[in-house]
Amino acid sequence: MTKIQKYYLFIILILSITARVISIYLFGDTEVSNEWGILLNNLENNGILSVHSVQGTPVPNIFMPPLYPFFLYAIKIFFNNQDLYLWTVQFIQLIFGVISVYLIYLITRNLFSRNLSIIGTGIFSLFPLNVYAVSQISSITIQIFLLNLFIYSYLKIFKDVNYKHIFLFSISSALLILLRGEFFVFVILSLIYFYIKNKKLDKVIIISLITVLIISPYLYRNYKLFNVVTI
Repeated sequence: MTKIQKYYLFIILILSITARVISIYLFGDTEVSNEWGILLNNLENNGILSVHSVQGTPVPNIFMPPLYPFFLYAIKIFFNNQDLYLWTVQFIQLIFGVISVYLIYLITRNLFSRNLSIIGTGIFSLFPLNVYAVSQISSITIQIFLLNLFIYSYLKIFKDVNYKHIFLFSISSALLILLRGEFFVFVILSLIYFYIKNKKLDKVIIISLITVLIISPYLYRNYKLFNVVTI
């Protein structure tokens, strides 16, 4: 990367941070509402992941993946003040959002020229939905971050199949499955394509084992409660 490209990337990151701070200030959620509020309340007060109640009693949830509710709950443990809690959630999402911008640069740099990667990164960094999402109690920012990490690590294992990239790909795959249950289909298809191209069955097995290991507590929970293995 040339000095001028480093300069442009630095400017893009500064603009990304600035735009997201302004978004949080102007549009930031002031409460955890809708299903996220119900899930958080039941985790905090009843110790179960639940979005529905029967005669006022919350029943365990099988319809909504657990990652974002547990993300909200993990932060809530440390903050009693509502404003401070919401600012912390939004600040962490801001960090994920800015890292996503850098990941987009790394992804596009693997696919296109340096100049095109800078232009693409700039467009992504200021795309309205990306900027707005960090201010909301919503899983969008974390989903975009994990998806970018998934794509970046997937590209890397084609060029250099080392355990760092395998680990990153496995973690991002597992967390995306816990965020969007149907994502397991994309993971399977990605592994099939990787095997067709590289014929490295041992690496496919390692990735599969790590991914299953990470999601196994939730699989076990669902099997124990509902007698079915599902996300």
